[in-house]
Amino acid sequence: LKDLIDNPDFESLLALDGAEVVRGSMQSHETYQLSAIALEDYVTAYAGSRFGESARFVRNYPTDLPVLSELLPRIKTPVYVLASARDPMVPISNAEFLVERLPHSELTALDFSHFGWEDGAEDYGDAILAWVDGGFTRVGGDA
Repeated sequence: LKDLIDNPDFESLLALDGAEVVRGSMQSHETYQLSAIALEDYVTAYAGSRFGESARFVRNYPTDLPVLSELLPRIKTPVYVLASARDPMVPISNAEFLVERLPHSELTALDFSHFGWEDGAEDYGDAILAWVDGGFTRVGGDA
């Protein structure tokens, strides 16, 4: 992710074949067997220059995140942050950053990589249900 953000040549990102980038990243699943339909959906979503275009969002992190981080302490809605502890693309430090700043938040880090919601779908679902069933009372700060 950092390499994508720091790449000074945005045109090179637009020139990438997004379908091939995504097709390659789909090899990162640890246990989940992606169906042909799901793979086609992923690939189609990023085909052509779409991967490069979607990079605009994360490339704005250096300017947008400092502004947003100042707003996080004012959010009163309970927030459950569910992350993959071994994600090489979106490190757990991102989730920890949010939880440190959101007054009514809780973090669960599951032992998965980037596609944890698929590789560990049952664990993800169980974690969400446990948080919801807890009535949001386990969040930090005043609920």
